[in-house]
Amino acid sequence: MVAVAKEKMGEVGPFMAMVTMEGCTIALTILAKTALTGGLSPFVFVVYTNAVGSFLLLPFSFLYHRNQRIEQSLFSFPLLVRIFFLGLTGIAISQNLAFVGLSYSSPIVVCAMGLLFPSLSFLLSIFLSVIGTFITGMGYYTVMWGQIREEELGKVGDVEKGNDTTSDQIKAPLLHKEEEEAQV
Repeated sequence: MVAVAKEKMGEVGPFMAMVTMEGCTIALTILAKTALTGGLSPFVFVVYTNAVGSFLLLPFSFLYHRNQRIEQSLFSFPLLVRIFFLGLTGIAISQNLAFVGLSYSSPIVVCAMGLLFPSLSFLLSIFLSVIGTFITGMGYYTVMWGQIREEELGKVGDVEKGNDTTSDQIKAPLLHKEEEEAQV
């Protein structure tokens, strides 16, 4: 009986964790909306949340890596520059946009949009791959047109020199067709 309960918990556990995390996300979004409605700037709110997150997670990084210490300085200038740019481009911009959007809408819309991001990125990738295929195809056809045009111009040059190796239809099929229509 205990083994069956552990097996069921192993199956249900990840789903329960996911539901709990979504509940926490909704609760924190509602708290953020309350703070933003109270007059807090979304940009200041991003700074506060990142500062609190950094101070809460920093001790855990020291505890987790305490046996892997090396005899070098902990923070080097290139590492700090990388951390700054990663934080600026990744988290800071996305959080600023999310909280500005939250200040203009409701928490439910923000949570729903968070769940829609994977499907939107999937649709965007399909759209961009179709456009990339179209551009590649157009480039291929342009190259082929250029090669055919170059061969035609080469044959026209041969005709001007007196080496007539092609008929009039091959040199300019559309012009020949228009001449036939004009005669009718």
